[in-house]
Amino acid sequence: MTDYILDTVHRLQKKLRTKDPFEAARNLGIHVLYRNLNNLKGFYTLRCRERYIVINESLSQNEQKIVCAHELGHDRLHRHFAQYTPLQDLMIYDMTLKPEREANMFATEFLLSDSDILDNADKTVEQLSSFFGVDERYIQLKLQLMLRRV
Repeated sequence: MTDYILDTVHRLQKKLRTKDPFEAARNLGIHVLYRNLNNLKGFYTLRCRERYIVINESLSQNEQKIVCAHELGHDRLHRHFAQYTPLQDLMIYDMTLKPEREANMFATEFLLSDSDILDNADKTVEQLSSFFGVDERYIQLKLQLMLRRV
């Protein structure tokens, strides 16, 4: 499944010519909404054949970008689940559930290219996290994905 997810990301980015998850969502006809969601980071839902990514408006811009990429992953990989219930994310870094792990892989690959990491190979995970504005767990996941391809 990992190879499928990575191929899906690369094909999508090539087709849309963007690494911006907001632009990708717009180009795919997905409505991106911002709401006060309390502790919920965001969710993906499908209503009347319209697709929605709803993001907590209180998150920082970097967090909103990560949530958007994560929910975009749900759209590409798990749309069938959203027909019955919204895919809600209290913790976007949750790796215990398979759909969440897959959406995190999608988001990681969407936001960080191999060359992004290789061009900054002199930095620690903490420095890369700060530099790219993503959680350290995304950097660690990206490194794991890169090692799988070696």
